[in-house]
Amino acid sequence: MKKIPYESVKDSQLVFSTSPPASSPSAVTSSDALQFSTYLTSPIYTLLDSLKSDTNVSVLDRTEAYNVISQRIRAHIRRIVHAAPEELPPALAELQDVSTGLSDVMKRDLSQLCDDPSVHVRRVPEDIYASSIHTDVEVDEEVARIARDFTLLVDYSLRLIADIFVFPALYSVFSNDSLNALLNGLLALGSARRSFSSSSCRHWTMVVWILSIQNLPTGVISPAKHQIVTVLKRALEGEIGTESAILDGLKACTRLLKQHPAVFTAPLSSIFPSVLHCLISDLCDVRLHANHALGAFALARINGAISNAEITGFSSLLSEFIEIGMLKSAGVPDSGRILSLISASLSASEWTHPAEGPCWVMQLIASVIILMDDAYFSDPRALKLTLQSLYVTFQHKEEWVSALHPCVWRCIIWIFSRFKAVGKDKASALRTVKQDLRGGLGLALVLTLLTSQEAFGGLDPIAESLIVLKDLMSDRSRHLQLDGIGLLTQLLWPSDASSTGGSVELLVPQLFDGSLLQASQSHAKNVVAALPRLELSQLRRLSDAEILLHWESIAKRWTHAMNICLDPKLAQLKLHQPYLSLEEYRRDLLHGWQSLLLAPSDSTEESLNRGTDEIYFKRFADVICSFIVATEFTGLQLQRLQTVDKMWQAMTNTFQRDRLLSSGRVVLEAAFQLRWDPSPSQDAWVVLCSRLIRFGVPERVEIMQEHFATGGIPLQIQKQLWTVAASSIQDTSPASDTIQLLRMSFGAWEPDMDIWNDLLSASFMLSAPLSKTEVVERILVKEHRHAETMIPLLTLFSHVVFSDLDHLPEQIVRILRTTLRDLYPDMALHPTSLLLVQRVKDLFLAVPLALALPLLLELEPSICTWLEDEEHLLTEDIRIDVAECLFAAPLSRLHHMEPSTDHLVTLSRFLSTLADADAFEVFWRKTYDKRRDLFHLVPETIQTCLKAYRDVFAGSLAGSVTDSQMDSLRTPQSQLTASSLDYGPDEGKGVSEETLHRPQCVVDRKDRSMALSIMRTGSSTPRPSTALDHLQEYSSWSEMNQNSPHIQSGRGYPTSWADSSMDIVESSVLAERPSPKHDLEQRELPSAKRRKTRSGPSGSHTFSVSASERSGGGDREGPDASLRTPPSKRSRFEQQQMSNSLPTPSPSLRSRVAASSDLDEEQEEEDYKSWENGRVAAEEVEQVDELNLEIPETSQPDVNADRSVLRRAQTVQQLLPQSPAPLQQATTSARLLALQQAYAVVEEDTSQPQLDVLLQASHLLHQIGAKLNEQIGRRARQT
Repeated sequence: MKKIPYESVKDSQLVFSTSPPASSPSAVTSSDALQFSTYLTSPIYTLLDSLKSDTNVSVLDRTEAYNVISQRIRAHIRRIVHAAPEELPPALAELQDVSTGLSDVMKRDLSQLCDDPSVHVRRVPEDIYASSIHTDVEVDEEVARIARDFTLLVDYSLRLIADIFVFPALYSVFSNDSLNALLNGLLALGSARRSFSSSSCRHWTMVVWILSIQNLPTGVISPAKHQIVTVLKRALEGEIGTESAILDGLKACTRLLKQHPAVFTAPLSSIFPSVLHCLISDLCDVRLHANHALGAFALARINGAISNAEITGFSSLLSEFIEIGMLKSAGVPDSGRILSLISASLSASEWTHPAEGPCWVMQLIASVIILMDDAYFSDPRALKLTLQSLYVTFQHKEEWVSALHPCVWRCIIWIFSRFKAVGKDKASALRTVKQDLRGGLGLALVLTLLTSQEAFGGLDPIAESLIVLKDLMSDRSRHLQLDGIGLLTQLLWPSDASSTGGSVELLVPQLFDGSLLQASQSHAKNVVAALPRLELSQLRRLSDAEILLHWESIAKRWTHAMNICLDPKLAQLKLHQPYLSLEEYRRDLLHGWQSLLLAPSDSTEESLNRGTDEIYFKRFADVICSFIVATEFTGLQLQRLQTVDKMWQAMTNTFQRDRLLSSGRVVLEAAFQLRWDPSPSQDAWVVLCSRLIRFGVPERVEIMQEHFATGGIPLQIQKQLWTVAASSIQDTSPASDTIQLLRMSFGAWEPDMDIWNDLLSASFMLSAPLSKTEVVERILVKEHRHAETMIPLLTLFSHVVFSDLDHLPEQIVRILRTTLRDLYPDMALHPTSLLLVQRVKDLFLAVPLALALPLLLELEPSICTWLEDEEHLLTEDIRIDVAECLFAAPLSRLHHMEPSTDHLVTLSRFLSTLADADAFEVFWRKTYDKRRDLFHLVPETIQTCLKAYRDVFAGSLAGSVTDSQMDSLRTPQSQLTASSLDYGPDEGKGVSEETLHRPQCVVDRKDRSMALSIMRTGSSTPRPSTALDHLQEYSSWSEMNQNSPHIQSGRGYPTSWADSSMDIVESSVLAERPSPKHDLEQRELPSAKRRKTRSGPSGSHTFSVSASERSGGGDREGPDASLRTPPSKRSRFEQQQMSNSLPTPSPSLRSRVAASSDLDEEQEEEDYKSWENGRVAAEEVEQVDELNLEIPETSQPDVNADRSVLRRAQTVQQLLPQSPAPLQQATTSARLLALQQAYAVVEEDTSQPQLDVLLQASHLLHQIGAKLNEQIGRRARQT
């Protein structure tokens, strides 16, 4: 008989039908045929009739009946496939009544294949064959025909049995007993050792094939499991002898393991070696289906259908199989075979069969790992084979192949989760698993660790998970770093609030069920893309107890993750699903920071905590400070500072303020220690520091002061932070903070006075019970350039009260002294400077008498600087007010002072300024005027002053001192020094470099007027006269007193003495004047000539000669304003110089010596005679008349004139003889008095003349001075 090819079997065409088609084709093709109950009954009844003993149904009739049933079933196979057992079509439901008989028929027919055909020949009635059977040959032919008929019958019966076993709608009409009987008959055929049919191998193959496609329920197939395994074993071992049998056997094994793993795993373990042997077959189909079978065993292991004993057997067989497969020994069969197959499959770029591609390797490796179980980590060959294969897979040029790498590696993680070893073995296995964390393997491993209910193998799952996170974030791959960050955020703060973790499906079923192997190369990419992946939502959040137990490790991981997210390089990475955006990662990490804050506390997110240990607040601060570090990248620095700000805000939203003070101080200190870099990050730095300062962290002011002092922070930023700190002061703030803040602004910037005053008020309140003076002293504890912040300083001094003190506040006095010194000359005319001068007066008037002298001694250098006015900055009115504040007021508090030489010496410079003659006179009369015993110890500077008063005001000062005592006093020489004669323009003398470059103090009229308005308080008392007003005729009387005893005794003296002495003395006191040759009507003052300094009691004063300047109406801003005589050429009024110099007259009478004297003798004589005759030259008188100046009579001085002028006039009248012919002495004094009276008229400025009139008066003054200089020169040459 011709064999049926395997292809026909595969296509469910079990046999080639030799019978004609069904007689009623319309019934077969009708779509409604199954609705007729009789659709299948006719052929079935034929088969049932064959069971009767008296039937005439032949073998061919039964074969035809099987064929008709099969064709009709297949004609409606789609309807039958989708038919539910509960709702069978009428045609199928009708079979339930005849199912038992039908199964008996089919079982009988299957068994006839094993019967001897000759038996059936002998059963034929003899009369039927008598005429035809004559020989044995004919009998053999008949036996052969019967055998063929039975073969066809078995073929068609197997075909119907296959249909029944495959479709549930068909086998559901049979009872389990019927199906069991039918299955047993099928297995009996498959396990038969002999057959009378030449097609026995085909029938056995068909039995295996039916087993490979059957879908029988467990209750039917389970009783026959051993018989089934026997049949399959025969097929796999080659007893059937066909390739199809092996393939179908592997398919049957795979099907049974998938359908009934619990039933067939143990029985089929006996054929496991055969399956392994098929893996290295030369036939691709065999290797393919062997891999399917191996995957089915792995699935059974995954599903728990394999016992531990069976697993041990599988791992042992696999270890032996791998060992042989990796050997390269020619003497060992199949040595190196598996290794070569794996290498060839992984290196293939294209393949025509699935067994030749990488998918075959992936399923093989995955199945081996699962089936080896615990033995995998202890088998070096298995580790080497699998890990090397996975490494090559990851490096594959096809991305979809590389994507299979993590799927297979998750099998290693899966068996690790079930690894029962402890100690070193477990740790070693974990190191193996952590070798590769790519492709989501980190998530898989962490999921595995955290799903364990308890620590396994002596390992802490959470600690090991954190190590995995560290490895991920330490990798150079940015994607792995993001994987670690995503895991950390999920552990601390799940992005999905409803995520509580789910079942972990580490394994990919497609690796074992053959889905990859069945797909073509072009379709495999889609299959891989559809493979299930692990999701972060499967990872559960750590509990607060778990976070607290591993807080430090988690905080380190969190810090590492945030630093990665802040890296500017990460922003260049293009992220796609499943990765989030960089901003989302940062947001989630900040949520995780809140979990770190809440974990140590007893509070919830809705309530603030008060139970957190202090040690955790220090840890919080340390974490924040770890981000406050200098970096080269501006963008990174900006991101870090913004992150720190957000972290601090999270803390303030979580805890109460008093719990965060210590942490805030640490953070603020770290922020100020950050290297200042004026970049875009400075705004974020300012925001952070402002928030911390406003929060009120302790010692914030000390931190600010310490770092402000370094000078690294710009003043603008310092002022901004200072303003924030000042606004943050509360009632509970320490008083030291307010004091330091007030102190901080001095010398640095001009603060907002509203804030500053509020801060000062708070300082007074918080510093109670300290007095305001003590608070001010603490504020002024350090030296600053207070001159630059005068308004706050004046505000502080307004609160200083000396009246209730028993000692001077040293710091306040020192600041006052240095500030007064610094204000001159640069800010001498500034309104605030003059306010400070006024405040000094108030302090002197309020200070206790016992402290007046110490206060003056402390301030003397600075006061003298103002009184001496070496830079000639003060106008006349301001000078008068300054003298009242700094000279008259202090002296008024010294009247009770015990006279002593030490006091005179220490106050000599101050007294020698004679800024206010009246105040000096009052002081002297009440102190030293009565101490004659001290006159010989009086310093030379004071002697000169007393001498001046003695000569000018006869008896006004030292009136009780005898002439001998007065003569014993050391007096200045009457002879002029060489420098005193130098009153010319000094055109041949150079100006020092210091003088040329000396800064000018330029003050506009507005400041001058403001200064005047500040200094003058509206008092109607006359201004104090200056000493220079009294001493303008001192030089003449001094000379006469020294050279003529007649003058001292009241007698007359020679005219020549008077003239010469007057000329000499006047030469020492008159300033430079322009040449008399200048036109009288010239309105502009000479600007090219420098002004000359002089020496005198007031100490190197330099005054302008302009009348307009003296009255305050002129400007001092001429082109030569800065060209003054250098200090080296000035004759200062010091003790060692007093013997060679005399007091200088008032600036109003100083004249300048002409550059050259071209006057002829007649002019000189005329000038001289005019002086001798006691009258002024006619042209000079005319000029005085032009100025509308009324010169008072000598005998009747103006009652409104200055008191000193009246006194001087009376004194002169007493000295003049009462003779009709006036003497030269009287004439000279009268002329001097006339000049004094003219000066007084100009000074009072009652008539308010116009500017041109003042300029004419100034020009007249220059001419008078020039005349006097010529006469002085002439007298000097004569002597």
